[in-house]
Amino acid sequence: MSDLSLQHTLAVFALTLGLCACAADTVQGLAGAAAPPLQDQPAPPPADPVPPIPTDRWLALPHGPGTMGWGDGAMELKHTWAEPGPNNRVYFHAGDFPGDGRNQSNRQDLWSFDLLQALAGPPGAGWALEHPYCIDAPHLQPKHPDKVSITWDARRGVYWFFPGSAEVNTQAPDNCPGETARRASDPRFPWHAVMFWSPSAKRWTLYDPNPGPGFVLNGSGGYENPEGSTYSVYDPSSDSLIRFSRAAGGLRAVHYHIPTRTYRSSGSFDGTFINQNYLAYDPVDRAIYVVDAVAGVLYRYDVGSKGLRRVAGIPGGRFPVSAEEWPLVRFDSRNRVVLFFRLYPPRGFFAYSVARKKWETLSLATTIPGVEADGLMLWYDGTLNYIGLMGGTPVERDASGRPTGNPPGTRYLFVTRYPGAAPGRLP
Repeated sequence: MSDLSLQHTLAVFALTLGLCACAADTVQGLAGAAAPPLQDQPAPPPADPVPPIPTDRWLALPHGPGTMGWGDGAMELKHTWAEPGPNNRVYFHAGDFPGDGRNQSNRQDLWSFDLLQALAGPPGAGWALEHPYCIDAPHLQPKHPDKVSITWDARRGVYWFFPGSAEVNTQAPDNCPGETARRASDPRFPWHAVMFWSPSAKRWTLYDPNPGPGFVLNGSGGYENPEGSTYSVYDPSSDSLIRFSRAAGGLRAVHYHIPTRTYRSSGSFDGTFINQNYLAYDPVDRAIYVVDAVAGVLYRYDVGSKGLRRVAGIPGGRFPVSAEEWPLVRFDSRNRVVLFFRLYPPRGFFAYSVARKKWETLSLATTIPGVEADGLMLWYDGTLNYIGLMGGTPVERDASGRPTGNPPGTRYLFVTRYPGAAPGRLP
């Protein structure tokens, strides 16, 4: 039996026991469930419904009961990935936020948000719990994801979950029935596995238990992530998922071809630290923009050629090393700009124009005097053409325990549009 065949045999056996097998650098994945069939490319977004979104400042929508991560008068959130999808909704998964009395780290519930409902309703309107922290048997769900993406595949109508950062919870009340504190898969809780989630069926499916290059077998029979892979994107042209990881030899990109369950890696890019950071995917040029906060540089990774190049320095210069993971970027596909929220001083919100090859400074002013937009999660919704920002930690409280309103993202969800967009209107 070849080494590759032996590895596949061991992996299938390990998954049956709730374990995993060691990943190779270039390997065909394991035959799990079939992926949903590809459909024709979706039609372009409909005409803009022109919700009341300003372009010169941020509209501040108060959080309230029903908001994801809502607690005692405020919400708290970090490391969560936001991904626009069907029905005007944005979907949120993984990361750290409070809820249902369980540990607020490495959350397993999945939420969605509809801006149009929020604009028409009271504080907290527009939010929906798509599935709880613990899904009923016999259904599956990822085991304690932390910094990891769900990426929308419009042709299949599913979200892909590509292994990134995850951490087990060691306290029994923070685990679901049948879920253990082992750093390995349990029968209903795959650990570091490729999965997909259907918003229509509201179900997770295991696609491939092999997380690929950068993951190594641990003593519990599961995988560890020593190369620090986190967020990922879906590239429709190649029907692949892409993430970054960093080993002793430097940074590399890992490509996973969905139809063949095959992993391929790029060459090594030494001296670059972007594997912990938010990714901004340009579907037209098939490029991933990402900020190296330590170097203070915006990079562009070309998916087709597997090449990485420096684009520009970032406004405000380098971040401290301790803040490597906090440059928030997303891509505005209508206006073809890289959006960049700079959390660390000097704080600011910026856009890099792909066409003009230059940065511009955008406003952090909001519709509430004296309050600036702030948050730890950034997204762009191309259907409704708006930018979202919210979250923060820890919630600041006064002597009586009441939230003070800082950080502002713990009290408000902020939305705006790029100034080059068609102007919105205020209520």
